[in-house]
Amino acid sequence: MAAAARQADSHGDEEAGIRVLENGLARHADAPAVQRAPALVYLAELRVRTGDHDGAVAVLAEVEAMDLTPAEREALATDYAAAAELAADLRRP
Repeated sequence: MAAAARQADSHGDEEAGIRVLENGLARHADAPAVQRAPALVYLAELRVRTGDHDGAVAVLAEVEAMDLTPAEREALATDYAAAAELAADLRRP
């Protein structure tokens, strides 16, 4: 995520950040959901920033569908709050 943030936030290249995240998520597809969730939430944010609202909705659905324990959801509370905020923004006309 640090490399994606460097591209998207520091250099203003959201598309490069998306590529970094997508490649990392594909490379580590077997990583635990608790490790993938923050990257997916950031990917959804970048998709919103680039105007890819359908892509953001799909990523947010993936996050919501993750099979996490209550303790894992609590540990990811900040990420899930950000995901909920993005989803709410996407529902606004």
